[in-house]
Amino acid sequence: MKRVLFAIIAALAAFHSLPAQNPTFSVSVAERDTCSLIMDVYMPEDNAVLHPCIVYIYGGGFILKGQRESYVTGFCQRAANDGFVAVAPDYRLGLKGQMSKSYVGMVKPLDKAIHMAVEDVYSAISYIIENAEDLRVDTSKIILAGTSAGAITALQMDYELGNNTEYVAYMPYGFRFAGVISCSGAIFSRNGVPTYNVQDPAPTFFLHGTKDKLVTYNKIQFLNIGFFGSNAIAKQFKSKGYPYVFYRYEGRSHEVSAFNIPEYDAIMQFINECALGDKRYMVEKTITDLQLNQSTVLNWNTTDLFNADKK
Repeated sequence: MKRVLFAIIAALAAFHSLPAQNPTFSVSVAERDTCSLIMDVYMPEDNAVLHPCIVYIYGGGFILKGQRESYVTGFCQRAANDGFVAVAPDYRLGLKGQMSKSYVGMVKPLDKAIHMAVEDVYSAISYIIENAEDLRVDTSKIILAGTSAGAITALQMDYELGNNTEYVAYMPYGFRFAGVISCSGAIFSRNGVPTYNVQDPAPTFFLHGTKDKLVTYNKIQFLNIGFFGSNAIAKQFKSKGYPYVFYRYEGRSHEVSAFNIPEYDAIMQFINECALGDKRYMVEKTITDLQLNQSTVLNWNTTDLFNADKK
């Protein structure tokens, strides 16, 4: 049922009314054995020499491509209107044809898919840095953002950077992200609860539904191997004093991954104050909708991805 994931993406887009926008231009940032990696670029219409940059990574379960879905294009266009260079990079879909119904059977495919996406989006970051003058980007102000699989990729990229792993070996010395925006994301770790041993993580804005069964809100762990959702990561941030904002949606599921548009103003406030500004705070907010309509709670799980992948 590939229709399941297309329905998911359509449902995500339905949470806001912004139409899909056309990028200012698109560029090829890297060649892989299976494809060319394309990055859509949305430029602000001003004469400023340099701008902060938001790199928005689409979702789709590492199975479907969502680069030009309205929850991505709408956010990018709005950010460009607010003076950001916004880009939507492509990445290889590493779970396509690799899904398993068991958690154990998913460990290696998920690990591989996440790190393929990490590698590919780092190629986009490298392209931005190398072409910063033409793109009018301030490379000290690059913010990662993502939805679902894209949020996983964003969090994983900052985690790899925070531990100076092999995946960031070709990045400029001392590079760090200004901030991370995670809409229903998680981190894959083979070393227990994620820690940042070389440099602190970027200030991070988490959005997650407490009933999310597709990307875990808490954690799934066996010995040192685990998949750690927003709640587990935020606890680590709090214990270490890392700046973050956590919007916890009580009783909601994976539809929260599309709340980048409804929470656009809150996200931008965080970016301007904490990622680009000098404020350092820890905020946790629980949103409980007393009139929650259960028909809007999208209770997807890994079986949905398995069924979609097999069709």
